[in-house]
Amino acid sequence: MEIMTILVVEDNKQISGLIKKGLEMNDFRVETAYDGSEAFDLARKNVYQAIIMDVMLPKMSGFEVTRKLRQEKIYTPIIMVSGRDSVEERQEGSDAGANDYLIKPFVFSELINRINFHSAKKPAPKFR
Repeated sequence: MEIMTILVVEDNKQISGLIKKGLEMNDFRVETAYDGSEAFDLARKNVYQAIIMDVMLPKMSGFEVTRKLRQEKIYTPIIMVSGRDSVEERQEGSDAGANDYLIKPFVFSELINRINFHSAKKPAPKFR
């Protein structure tokens, strides 16, 4: 089975590192971006099986990045992650073109399950 490559977009380097480590423990290849502009550039240049996108980012919000990617006809599954849990925020993510919206803090196995669902990769997550 081919290893999936995930783009993690998170400006908090500690959180980004934790997500990256957890994904790598579950046999994903991970690239990281720390602001919206970098994320947009990477997503336009590279093929990812999923993008984990924080909402509150420097230079360009996760909503803006998602909107621009969809305008560029890039349909990589995007799972937005945010500490902001209002219905309006989740609706804005959906309107921007995100496939899913996960509230921080989240259970890591739920993130793995959502990646697998949206990328059509179905094996059970590993727990460590």
